[in-house]
Amino acid sequence: GATSELPRYMLVTSFNYCLQNMPKLNRVNCENIDVSAAQSLTGFFANNALLTSLDLSTWKVDNVTTLSNFLSGCSSLSYLNLNGWNTSKLQNMSNTFNNCKVLEEINMSSFNLSALTAITNCFAGCEKLINLNFGYDLNIEFDNSQLYLRNLLSVDSLISILNGLKDRTGTD
Repeated sequence: GATSELPRYMLVTSFNYCLQNMPKLNRVNCENIDVSAAQSLTGFFANNALLTSLDLSTWKVDNVTTLSNFLSGCSSLSYLNLNGWNTSKLQNMSNTFNNCKVLEEINMSSFNLSALTAITNCFAGCEKLINLNFGYDLNIEFDNSQLYLRNLLSVDSLISILNGLKDRTGTD
């Protein structure tokens, strides 16, 4: 018999709000979603309050410039895998993890934030967040995440926090 393949969406440059506001969504297999041509993933999973786990390690995000509101409102998300992401073109992370209330750890060790220009409220409402791994031999562990994350309104404040932690840890 003939075999059929799912169409490849190689020319899609925007996946804005693709899977947002799905009130019963608690899991999704993202392995075969091809975002390799995407420039914007704005609000992709926004407001999926029952979503608990996401493994996005297979995604090729080399062309993505915008992740604003990407996981905003995913208040039950407790596991997130972004390992291997090449984010060298990423400019906007505003509200990316906003109100991910139970997420305790975000591993961003593969992220290149050199093009980042907007990070307003990126981690706002992340009440349980205790570990941010930005790589470069630098892990950020918060005793009171809200103290730091409420003030993380700009790239400059992120850099300031990172530099402050480097100063305290002696990491270059």
